[in-house]
Amino acid sequence: MNILIVDDQKFFLTMYEGLLREANPSCNIISAETGRDAVSKFHSGIDIVILDYQLPDMDGISVMKEMLSKCTDMPIIMVTGEGSEEIAAAAIKNGAYDYVVKTNEYIKTLPFVVEHCFERKRLIEEKKKMEEQKIEIERLRVLKEVAAALSHEINNPLTSIVMTVHLLQKRYEKDENIMSKLRLLMENARRIEEKIAKLSNAVAVVSTDYPGGSKIIDIEKSAK
Repeated sequence: MNILIVDDQKFFLTMYEGLLREANPSCNIISAETGRDAVSKFHSGIDIVILDYQLPDMDGISVMKEMLSKCTDMPIIMVTGEGSEEIAAAAIKNGAYDYVVKTNEYIKTLPFVVEHCFERKRLIEEKKKMEEQKIEIERLRVLKEVAAALSHEINNPLTSIVMTVHLLQKRYEKDENIMSKLRLLMENARRIEEKIAKLSNAVAVVSTDYPGGSKIIDIEKSAK
């Protein structure tokens, strides 16, 4: 777990780090003493931010807004002073996961708040993945329906083309010029059959970007 701690007092930074490492020895702590330093050290690989509201160069909500503009679902815990209920409410309104008020007991509760936020983030990510999987399943269902419709519409005329090519090959087997064209026609007909079969057997919907911003289903990759 990567935790970014932002506080302008080294005493609190050291204390937070000790408490969090005691609760989770494997966590990686990144410290910042100013808002600008925090923004520069912030990246999507960070799991949780503990952010003090009172900073020397900017307030915590301004720092939080900059962070959330880069990573909208980042769990941020705002640390405020006693009697700062309005600030805490503003922090929640602007996207903070939770807040901690600096009371005599807040140090004991901080590790539990961090764990709660981390668990909440995990549940949100799992829900997001499930929703993405549902969308993918629906896209695949639609793709297979389209493939079935195409197969029905194309296979009958395609079968007629193949049979006609066979008859013409027997009639003009001694004319190499015509035979070469018939072989090309047969090859293209077989390719169409193959593509329709792969589309029908698609296991995922894989798109490829084309010039102009359009996306086209990649039949080969979708069938793998």
